[in-house]
Amino acid sequence: MLKASIDIGSNTTLLLIAKIKDGLMTIIEDHSVVTALGRDLDKNKVFIESSMADTYKTLSEYKEILKRHRLSPEETIITATEASRVALNAPEFYQRIKKELGFDVQIISSDQEAYYTALGVSWMSKKNNNDLLHVLDIGGASTEIIKLKCEPFSKLSSLSLPIGSVRATDWLEGNRYKEELAAILSRVDLKAYEAEQLVCVAGSMTSVGAMIKGLNSFEADLVNGLHLSLADFNTFVNNLQKYSGTELEKKYPFLGKRARTIYAGALIARDLAVELKVKSLSISTAGLRHGTIIAGGIHV
Repeated sequence: MLKASIDIGSNTTLLLIAKIKDGLMTIIEDHSVVTALGRDLDKNKVFIESSMADTYKTLSEYKEILKRHRLSPEETIITATEASRVALNAPEFYQRIKKELGFDVQIISSDQEAYYTALGVSWMSKKNNNDLLHVLDIGGASTEIIKLKCEPFSKLSSLSLPIGSVRATDWLEGNRYKEELAAILSRVDLKAYEAEQLVCVAGSMTSVGAMIKGLNSFEADLVNGLHLSLADFNTFVNNLQKYSGTELEKKYPFLGKRARTIYAGALIARDLAVELKVKSLSISTAGLRHGTIIAGGIHV
């Protein structure tokens, strides 16, 4: 039986259609579109019109994809994260989505986001026989640091930081990034999350993986499991800074609109990895949308 999940993030809106049988997930469709709901959110406190229009258009297109697989909006698990937790006009926007498209959007908490992301990553990591994992989930407006056990699955703890690729891009453009990051780090204790290796998930870091691999198009199977030292990653981030968003999109066409925010996403990963005393990074293409399908909905 096919299952579908949509994740409305602060930078991207993602659709996953998959089949689970005998404990294995077969991915049928996996789509990601940059809709930037978190753009200018700290300044405006609301979703801007262009981001809402892009999100509505993307959900309309996803509805047609679901229809081809004989799946309905009512059967689809659809979640929204940090930008939707913050935006004052989120309830009104999602009421319109439900009325006109039939999608019942659930705005989930940071704890729920961490749990289902951890569940998705745990499923993928079973192939590698990993037991204890530390996960870094960089979204558009928030970053979750998660400690989890794979067998049996358990989210041991998590921490949500109000920094993401879209927010950090706004801060970089306003010359406030270092100040904002320092303020966030001064309010939290990261010692419990220190680790030798971080598993990085979500669009910024999976895109970075494709860039490091030198791919012309995004191929999840080639990106999943990529491993690199922090020293090599630091070199990549420093080189990335030399390019404008336009230059990056030309060099890596698969980035699309993400080219504007990719440097900020990579910078967050590098700076948090340093704070966490990490020696190496790996990349997983699993995440929230995988976890909600595995669980069959939002139950925690």
